[in-house]
Amino acid sequence: MIMLKQQLLLLLLLLPTFLLGQDSVQYNLLWRIEGNNLQQPSYLFGTMHVNDARAFNFSDSVILALERCETFALEVHPDTMMNSMFQKLFKRSKKNNFMDVLSEEEYQQLKQKFEQKSTLDLDKINLQDPSILSSMMEPDEDKVDDKATFVDAYLFGIARTLNKSIWGLESMKDHSDAFSNYNKEQQRAFLLGLINDNYETDYQQMLDELVDVYKAGNITQIGTMANVFTAVDSQLIRRNMVMTKSMEKLMKKKSLFAAVGTAHLPGKNGIINLLTQKGYRVLPVAATFTGVADAYEIDYDKMSWHRQIDSTLGFSIDFPGAPTQIDLFNNLNTLMYVDLTNEIFLAAYSIDMRGGTAQNKAELIEQTIENYLRQSNYTLLEQNEVFLNGIERTDIVVAQDSSKRLRIQFIYLNNILYYFMIGNDAQQIRGSYAKRYYESLHLFKPNPKVDTGWHFNYLAKAAVSIAFPSKPSYQIEKSASQINQHPYIYHNYTANDFGLMTAYAFRYFDQPTGYARSNNKDQVFDFISKNFQGRNISIRNTDTILQDGIQGRSYDLVLEKKFYIRCKVYLRGARTYYLFHQNLNEGDSTIQEDAFLQSFSFVNYKYPTWVPFVAQDSSFSIDFFAKPRIKKDTSNSYYLNTTNYYSVNPNSGMLCNLQVAKVSDYFTIEHLDSFYQLVSPLNYGDSLISTKEIQIGNYAGKERVLRQRFQDRIIRQRIWLDGQYFYTAKIYIDDDSIYSPAANQYFSSFKKIKNTTTFDPFEAKDQALLSALQSKDSLTRYRANTALIFYNFAPSNVEGILAAIQIEYPKDSLTVARLIYRLQSIADTSVLRTLIDLYKKPHTNTATRIAILQTIPQIDSIKGIATYVDLLQLASFVSDQYNYAVFNTFYQYPAQFKANYERILALAKYDVYRYYIIAVSAHLVQRDSVFAKDAMQYIPTWLPYFNVDLENYETPSKPFWENNSQLLSEYLHFFSITNDLAFLDRLTGQILDQAVSPRLKAQALSVRFQAGLNPHWSKKELHQQIKKPSSRPYLLPVLFQHGYQNLIPRSFKYAPKAAKYLFYDYIRDEDSIDFVKELGKIKTEEGIYYVYEYRFLEEATSFVGISGPFITGKPIMDYNYYAITYAEMIPLSKHWKQDGLLLIKNFKAYKPYLD
Repeated sequence: MIMLKQQLLLLLLLLPTFLLGQDSVQYNLLWRIEGNNLQQPSYLFGTMHVNDARAFNFSDSVILALERCETFALEVHPDTMMNSMFQKLFKRSKKNNFMDVLSEEEYQQLKQKFEQKSTLDLDKINLQDPSILSSMMEPDEDKVDDKATFVDAYLFGIARTLNKSIWGLESMKDHSDAFSNYNKEQQRAFLLGLINDNYETDYQQMLDELVDVYKAGNITQIGTMANVFTAVDSQLIRRNMVMTKSMEKLMKKKSLFAAVGTAHLPGKNGIINLLTQKGYRVLPVAATFTGVADAYEIDYDKMSWHRQIDSTLGFSIDFPGAPTQIDLFNNLNTLMYVDLTNEIFLAAYSIDMRGGTAQNKAELIEQTIENYLRQSNYTLLEQNEVFLNGIERTDIVVAQDSSKRLRIQFIYLNNILYYFMIGNDAQQIRGSYAKRYYESLHLFKPNPKVDTGWHFNYLAKAAVSIAFPSKPSYQIEKSASQINQHPYIYHNYTANDFGLMTAYAFRYFDQPTGYARSNNKDQVFDFISKNFQGRNISIRNTDTILQDGIQGRSYDLVLEKKFYIRCKVYLRGARTYYLFHQNLNEGDSTIQEDAFLQSFSFVNYKYPTWVPFVAQDSSFSIDFFAKPRIKKDTSNSYYLNTTNYYSVNPNSGMLCNLQVAKVSDYFTIEHLDSFYQLVSPLNYGDSLISTKEIQIGNYAGKERVLRQRFQDRIIRQRIWLDGQYFYTAKIYIDDDSIYSPAANQYFSSFKKIKNTTTFDPFEAKDQALLSALQSKDSLTRYRANTALIFYNFAPSNVEGILAAIQIEYPKDSLTVARLIYRLQSIADTSVLRTLIDLYKKPHTNTATRIAILQTIPQIDSIKGIATYVDLLQLASFVSDQYNYAVFNTFYQYPAQFKANYERILALAKYDVYRYYIIAVSAHLVQRDSVFAKDAMQYIPTWLPYFNVDLENYETPSKPFWENNSQLLSEYLHFFSITNDLAFLDRLTGQILDQAVSPRLKAQALSVRFQAGLNPHWSKKELHQQIKKPSSRPYLLPVLFQHGYQNLIPRSFKYAPKAAKYLFYDYIRDEDSIDFVKELGKIKTEEGIYYVYEYRFLEEATSFVGISGPFITGKPIMDYNYYAITYAEMIPLSKHWKQDGLLLIKNFKAYKPYLD
C-alpha cells in the first residue's frame, strides 16, 4: 500500500497529511507573474483533482484574475486528454499488461473490482494504463455538497463561459504519470494495492485530510510534505520544465491564467522558481474571502460548441468540443465526447447499410434496442416516439445503476441507422444541455455511397483535375494547429469501387491562415514517411516523382500488415496534396495505376476574387483575397503596437501579410536606408534574389525578393516608413508566382487615404524623453521608460541624464538603472563620483546598484574594477540578486581582477558571492600560468570555504542549484594548480567518498590522474562504480583519457558489449528508455556497425540506432559515445539492415561536424 499511497499523492497534488485552518496570510495558491517584458500580468493557480466543496473556497482574486486574462491553460487540454483516453481504451490490442504482472487469481480480483466500479469488462477494453485504471476505481462516497466536477475542470468551465482561449501546457506524453518509471514489481505492488480490502477506507481518510490542507492553501507546506512522501521525482521535475516553457510561450503573446496541480508550484524545481530563474517576478496574490467567486458560475448557453459534419453519412450535430472518432467495428462510425465540467457523456453512432436491402424501420430499431439492453444488462425505463427538427426519433432512457442514466435517440433514414446518446443523471439527460445537443442534430442527404462509371472532376479551388470511379464524397475536416482558433482545414474527396474492392481518396490542405510552410520539401517528405510509420503503416517502397513540374513522392504502403495502398504526395507552394489508392481485399498487393492515379494533373490557379479592405482608422486601403484575419500586439521595443493582417488565396493557398507598426514617440533615425537594413535583415541561410527602390505615394521604400533556404520558400516583400507608421507587405510564393498577376495586384492595391500624424522620424527627442520620465501620466512614463531601452543618446545628453537619475522614482522602478546603462557609451570618468554616491544611498534599489556596478568598469577600464570591488565590499548592500550578470565583469577585465585579487577574495565570505569568485579564479588559473603560480598562496584561504561547501553538499547555496556540485567543481579546477600531492590526495579523496554527482567524482578522478596519484578506489570499488549506468559515462572517458585502460573491465573495451554500453549511454540522454535490443551487425570497410532497436517508456513505436565502427579483437581507444554512436528517431521497419545502412550513411556525413 505504500506505493499506492505515493501514487495517490501524486494524483491528488502530493498534499501533506495534517490539518490547517483557513488563513488568508498563509493562503498562496494564486501567484501573479510579471516582468521580463510581459505586457500584462499572468497568473498561476494551484488546483486539486477533487470535487469536494471545501476545495472550491477560492480567494476573491482567483476568478477575477481568470476573468482578466485572455487565455486559460490546464496541464493538458481537456479535449486532448479525453481523446487520448478514448484512443487508449478502444485501441485494438491483444496484449494485457496487467496479466503480465499479476497472477491469474489476482487479475480476476482486479477485474471483478474494476467492473463493480465502472460497469466495464476489463477483458473487452484496451485499458493498459494503471493510472487510468486507478482513476476509474476511485471510491465515490459522494457528499451532499459535492460539486459536479473537479476544481480544475470547474475553472475550465468558467474559462469557457468567459470565452477564453483554452490551452494545454503539456502533451499527453509529457503528462504520463510515475508509472513510466516503474518496473514490473513496482506496478504489481500498485495493482495489489487497488484490490486491498482497506483501499477504499485508506483512500477516503487520506483524501479528507488532503482536502483540508488544500483549503488552507499554503504551498510551502504542500511542497514539504510532497518531499516527505518521495513523490516529487524526475518525472515531475521534467513536467514542470515543459509546462514552464509552454507558459512562457503563451504569456509572451497574451495574458495567461494557468491552473495546474498544486504540487507543481513549490520547491527549487517547482514552476514558481523556474519562472523566477528565467527573470520573471512571481509574487503571491493577497487572499481575501468575501465570496466574490460565488458570483460566477458555469453557463453552457454562453459557450461556443463544435459542429461535427459528416457529409458521407448525412448528418451534423454539435458537441461541446471536438469529439473523438473511434473505429470500434467495421461500418460503425463512432464519435465520443466527455464534458469534464459536468461529466456528461455524449456519443454519436452511425451504421451505414447502404448497398444492402432496405430495412423495416420499426423492426430494425426495436431489434437494436433489444440487443443493446441484452449486451449491457441495463434496464429500460422509458421509450417514446418524438419528432424534432423534422426528424422522427425513437427516444429511450435506460438505467445503468441507481443514479446514472443514458438517453438514446434512434433514427433510421437513407438506409443508415443513427443513434445519439447522452449520459449522466436523470436531470442532466433532460435539461437544457441535452436539449441543445439533440436540437442541433440535422440530417441531410448523404453523399452517394456507390455510383457507376469514372467521373472526371475539375476541382477549381484545388487547382487539379482527377477521375474517380463514382461521384466522390466531399468532406471538410479540421485539425488543430499551433493556434487552435486557426486550424488546418482538410478537403477530402472519397469514393469506392466495391466491384473491384478498391477505395480512393484525394485530400489537400493549406497552411492555417497566417502561417506559411516552415520546413523545406525534403524535410516535409521525411516527416510524412515517419508519420506513416508512426501510425503502424509500413513503407514497402518510395519513389521520387514529378507531375507537371511539381515534385512529389510515391509511397507503397501496408496498413495493419494486410491492406496495400499506393499514396502519392505533392507539395505545391503552401498546399499539400495526397492521393490514396487502397485495395480492400486483405493481402492483395497488386496496385494498378488506374484512371484515378493516371488522370491526376495540376491546372493553373483560378484568379482570386479580391476583397477591398479599409483600415479601422481609415488611414489606408488594400485588396485582400478574403476578409483578413487581424492580430494586434503591443510591444516593448520601438514599436508601440503592431497590427498584422493575414489573408490566404483560397484557390492556391498563397499567404499575404500586411504588418502596420506604430513606432514610439521617441523613435529617431539618422538614415532611412540603414533603418531598412536594421529592421529587415537576412536570416542565416537566406539569399537575396533581387532588391529595388520603390515609391509608395510620397514615401521611399524597398522591395526585396528573398529565398529562405531552410524553409525552401520565396518571400516577396515591400517595406516603407510613413511618418510614425512602418509598413511591411509580404507574400509567400512559388518561383513561378513572384510577379504573378495576383501578387502584383496585392502590392499595387495599397492606397494611403489620409495622414494620421505629423511625426518626424529624423528629429532628436532626447529632451522630450527625459521630461516624459517625470510625467504624472502613467502611460507616458511607461512609454518613456521603454524608450530608454533603444534610444541612442549623445554625449551632450550626459548632464541631462545625471540630473534625471537624481530624481526620486517609485522604489521598484527601472528608470534610473536604464538611464545609467545609457551612460556606458557616452560618459567619461567625471560621472563616477555621482554613480558611487548614488550606489551608497539607502533608498537606491537593487536594479540601480547592479547597473552602477556594470557601468563603472565600462567607463573606467583602468581603475573601474577597484571601485567596483569597493562597492561590493559594502556589507550593508550585499545582495543575492547580484548574479552572473554582475560578476561577469571580472571575465572582461582579467588584469584588474588579478591586481585586486586579495580584496576580491575577501568577498568569498558571502555565500551568495562565493561561487562566482571561485569560478572566475578557476577560469584564470587554467589560462594564465603566471597567475596560477601566484594563486597557490591563496589555497589555504579557500580551503575552509571548500570544507563548508562539501559538508553542505545537499544544502543549496543558491535557489537554482540542486546541490553544490557546480561550486565544488570550480574548487577542483582551482586546487588542481597545486604541487602539494598530499593535499590533492586528501581533497579529491573527500569528494570521491562524499559527493553524489558522478560528474564531480569523474572530475576528481581526473585531477588525481593528472597529478600522478592512484585512483583512490580499489580496483573492485572502481569496477562497481563503472557498472553503474549513472557513473559509467563520466568515469570511463577519464580512464581512457589518462591511459588507465588496465583498470577497465574487458566488456567495456571490446565489442559487442562495449558497443551496446556506448549506445545506451548515448541514447539515454534523449528521453526515458524502456528497451534496447541488438538486432545484428553490418560489416563495412571501416569495421563492424551494431544495429539496435530501442523504445521510449509508454511508447509502442520502436526506433533504430547504430554504434560503430568496431574492429574485431581491437579495443576501443576512447569512450566518446557521440563519436561512435548515432540515431535519428527513425522508426524500425521490417528491414533493419536497410535502416542501419541509411543511418551509417547519414552518420558518415554528420561526423565532420563533430571535429
